[in-house]
Amino acid sequence: YLLYIIFFNHHFYAIVQISNGVKVSAVGYFQMLFSRTHTFVSLEDPDIRIRAREDPRSFLNQYKPPLIIDEIQYIPELLSYVKTEIDENRKPGQWLFTDSQNFI
Repeated sequence: YLLYIIFFNHHFYAIVQISNGVKVSAVGYFQMLFSRTHTFVSLEDPDIRIRAREDPRSFLNQYKPPLIIDEIQYIPELLSYVKTEIDENRKPGQWLFTDSQNFI
């Protein structure tokens, strides 16, 4: 049922996020459904996290949508840059986020 909800919502919303309680399989769900269409990047990797924090624009230029960002809660300020990207090109299903803490 969750897979259906994720797949359905990605057709209508620019961002789809799986938070907290289903973290164990959130990345797996996204990769199962979108591995052929979306690039995956995890902010759990300290080097990637540092690059994203220090230069968000370059990070988003390197990892262009459609994109799965795992552990988005590590860099909440990145969301302002994502919003700018969405405002410039509002296309459903381009941004998929996971986080292990409910911060939004």
